[in-house]
Amino acid sequence: MAALVHITGDLNLIRGEIRPTNAFFGDAQGGITKSSREDRGIALQALRKYRDEGHKLPPAPVAHVHEMVNFVIGTTVDSDYEEFLTASCR
Repeated sequence: MAALVHITGDLNLIRGEIRPTNAFFGDAQGGITKSSREDRGIALQALRKYRDEGHKLPPAPVAHVHEMVNFVIGTTVDSDYEEFLTASCR
């Protein structure tokens, strides 16, 4: 989902109801429900567009990395880590 935010610029992808869980060992879907997985068409469309437009990444979403990390981890990371989280984006 965070990778999709990067290639699409659409933060709504991580602001919606789909939320991965940390208790997913043995669950290849990361706790995402079947109905949410059915929305994978969004990902397929974004990846096709990325492919068809020559694999050109937009600029790194530096302003949103903190929110993206919070989504992936499933908890709020202290804002003191902001510089660390964005170091590779510069």
